Amino acid sequence: MKRIIINLIVILLAQHFSAAAAFGDETCALNREMEQQCRSYTYSVIKPMLDYLRQVSEDLMKSESKDRIIKDLREQLVQQENNIELIKESQENNVKLIKELRSQIDLQNRIDGLLTESNNKCKDELASQTKKLARFEVELNQLNSSHMAKSIEIANLNTSNKYLELQLKYQKNDIQVIKSNLNLCENKVEKLSKLELQIKVQRDRLIVESNHFEVCKKDLADKSNKINICEVQLRKVNSSLIEKDEFISRNSEKILGLTIKVESNEVALKECQSELLIKERDNQLCQAEVHKLNNLPSDCLAFTENPGIHKINVLGFGSFDVLCRNDQVDSGWLVIQQGVIHEKESFNRDWAAYREGFGSMQGDFFLGLEKIHQLTKLRRHELYIRSTLVSGGGRGASYLDFKISDEDNGYALKLKDSTINHLQLYFTDGMKFTTHDRDNDNNGRVNCAVHFGFGWWYNNCDCAENYVFCSSIKEMIMLIRPI
Repeated sequence: MKRIIINLIVILLAQHFSAAAAFGDETCALNREMEQQCRSYTYSVIKPMLDYLRQVSEDLMKSESKDRIIKDLREQLVQQENNIELIKESQENNVKLIKELRSQIDLQNRIDGLLTESNNKCKDELASQTKKLARFEVELNQLNSSHMAKSIEIANLNTSNKYLELQLKYQKNDIQVIKSNLNLCENKVEKLSKLELQIKVQRDRLIVESNHFEVCKKDLADKSNKINICEVQLRKVNSSLIEKDEFISRNSEKILGLTIKVESNEVALKECQSELLIKERDNQLCQAEVHKLNNLPSDCLAFTENPGIHKINVLGFGSFDVLCRNDQVDSGWLVIQQGVIHEKESFNRDWAAYREGFGSMQGDFFLGLEKIHQLTKLRRHELYIRSTLVSGGGRGASYLDFKISDEDNGYALKLKDSTINHLQLYFTDGMKFTTHDRDNDNNGRVNCAVHFGFGWWYNNCDCAENYVFCSSIKEMIMLIRPI
C-alpha cells in the first residue's frame, strides 16, 4: 500500500513537471517577474516532498525499535494521504492557473519577439531543472526500494509476533493444565495416605474379628438349631395370625362404616340439640313477653285470699288451669294430684295420660308430669303429700326440695330434706315414673304400676319399700309451693 502511494506521488510529480515543461516555452517567454514566480512555485512544490523523503530516510536509519517504526510509518502514511489531497488541490489550482495563463498567452503572442531571448534562457534553466528532477527520481526509487524492504521486514515481524503470542497463549494453557493436574495429584496423595491409615486400622480390626468369628461360629451353630425350632413355631403362629387378620379386616370395614354413621348421627344430634336450645330460648322469651302481656302469676301464692281454680302462666311453657288450696297451717299450695285412687277416676292410665294430665279439678285429677316438670325446673318447690287409709288413719310427709326431670329422663325424682319416717315411705330419690305401658321400676319380674293399679315413681313392688301403698290407700293429695 505504501509503495503504491509513493508511486502515485512520483507519477503526479512527473505529470506536474511535464506540464510545466510543455508550457515552459510560453511561461518563460514572459517577463522576468513571471520567471521568478515559476521558480518560486516549483521550489514550493518540490521542497516539501524532498524534505519529507529526507525525513523518511533519516527516520528509517535512526529507528531504535521495530514497533516504533511501524507506528511512525502509519502516522506518516496518514500525513502523506493528507499531502496527496493537498497536491490534488494544488493540481486543480494549477489547472485553473494554466487556463488563466493560456488566456494571457493569447494576449502575449503579440510580444513573442520581445521575449525570445528570455525564452532561451528559460530553456536552459529548464534543462538544468530536468537534470535535477532525474537525480531526484533516482533517489526516490532508491528510497522506495529501501522502504519496500522495511515494509517486508515489518510484515515478517508482525507475523512472527503473532506466532509467538499464539505459542505463549498455548504455553499458558499448558501451565494451567499442569497446575490443575498437580493439585489433583496432591489430593490423591493425601487420600492415599489416609487410605493407608484406614487399611492399617482395618487390618487390626480384622485380626480381632477373626478371633471373634471363631467364637461366633459356635454360637451360630447353636442358635441355628434354635432358629429352626422357632421357624416351625413361627409358621404355625403366622398361619393363625393370617386367619385373625382376615377376620379383623372383614370386621374393620363394618366397624368403620358404623363409626362413620355414629359420627354423622352425633353431628346431626348436636345440630338438632343446638337448634332446639335456640328454639327453646326463643320460645321462653316469647312466653315471657306473653306472660307480661297477660299479667298472669306463675304459682298459687297470688291467690291465697281466693283459693280455687285459677289460670297461671309458666315461663317457657304457657298458661294452664290449676287448683289452688290453703292448708290449715299455710296457704298458696298448688294441687298436683287429688282423689280416691280406686273409685271415681281411674288412675290406671298410660304414659301419655300421665304426661298430659287427666281428670277434673272438681273431683279426682292428676295435673300432668310435663306441667309439674315445667313448674319445678325454674324455681325451688316444697312438696306436701297426705294420704287417707281405708282404716281411717292417715299418713303425711313433706320435702323441702322437690322437682322432676324432663320426659327424656323419665320424669325422674329429685328430692332433698325429707321429713318422712321409715313407716311413711312414698318415694325413692332418683326413680323414674312408671306406668302400665312403660316400666321404669327396678323390679325385674313385675311392673309395679300394674301390681298396684296406678302410675308412680316406684323402686320395687315390695311392701317393705312401699308400706303406704300396701296399706289400702283410700285417698291421696299432693301439694307443691315455691320457696
